[in-house]
Amino acid sequence: MKKKIFIKGMKVHDIGYRLFLMNSAEDLGIENFDAKNIKQDGKQCVKVLIESSEDNVNRFIDFAKDKENRPEHANVDSVDIQDYTDEIKSFESFRTGFMAEQQYKFVNVGHGMLNEMKGVKTETKGMRTEMHEFRTESGENFARLNTGVAEVKNETKGMRTEMHEFRTESGENFARLNTGVAEVKNETKGMRTEMNENFRHLDMKYDKISDTMKDILASMDNTSKKTEKILETLTAQQENFTQAVNGLTKAILALAKSKS
Repeated sequence: MKKKIFIKGMKVHDIGYRLFLMNSAEDLGIENFDAKNIKQDGKQCVKVLIESSEDNVNRFIDFAKDKENRPEHANVDSVDIQDYTDEIKSFESFRTGFMAEQQYKFVNVGHGMLNEMKGVKTETKGMRTEMHEFRTESGENFARLNTGVAEVKNETKGMRTEMHEFRTESGENFARLNTGVAEVKNETKGMRTEMNENFRHLDMKYDKISDTMKDILASMDNTSKKTEKILETLTAQQENFTQAVNGLTKAILALAKSKS
């Protein structure tokens, strides 16, 4: 008994379907067997020819139709059975040809893998060259960075020295200013005392002149108070300037520390 079987679906090629059917045919005692991968109606299809006793053929057909008897990853839409009258190669002849075909595929796959390996080696060599260049460039960049850091540290050290000298000089200047302010206060106080004594003597002799001089003394007293306020303002400005210098120094040191 001969039969032709079409197994169609979205995925029946390149999943070992023909090997699966060949082994099943051997188990079921099929004497003549053939299987080819073809396209039918735009779908993948395995065309199977079998010849054996009616019982063996029917058992094989039942096996092929059973949805539980499918290779892994197979996606089958239909299994069509038709009569067949032409010659069918022997099972052993098909197996020999099928195994030769698979070996040829293996050779092609191996050749492709060798070509891929050559490509991988070439890419690896290129990557090693790039990595070497990258390491060289990175070393140069880090060297320049270290040089820059050293220069920043030196500049910061110089700035700290200059700021220290500036603070020292400013302190000396403010000390001299304070001394001058004190001297002015003392001189003003002495002048006021001396003027008071003089005006008291004049007041005893000359009433009109005394009144006039009192007005002058009052005016000088106001001037003295204004002078003292000016000196107090200068003192406050000195303190504000000192705070500003200290703040600037801290900011510069913080900037230098963050860069290092």
